[in-house]
Amino acid sequence: MYVCVCKGITDADLIELTSRHATETGRFIDAMLDRASEALGVGTGCGCCLEFAGGLIEQQLEVEGHPNP
Repeated sequence: MYVCVCKGITDADLIELTSRHATETGRFIDAMLDRASEALGVGTGCGCCLEFAGGLIEQQLEVEGHPNP
């Protein structure tokens, strides 16, 4: 499913990025969202995807046992 239509970013793209970098960002959702913005372009178009992307990142961190501190 597309998370960011402006940049063509899917949920799989965002989940993969979250899985790879969860430890580096200290598991903070905002830091991971910044990483996704830099690496993938999430939120750099119209910005409508930011809330959903943040929720998806939060869910993935919880699934991997890294709840937001």
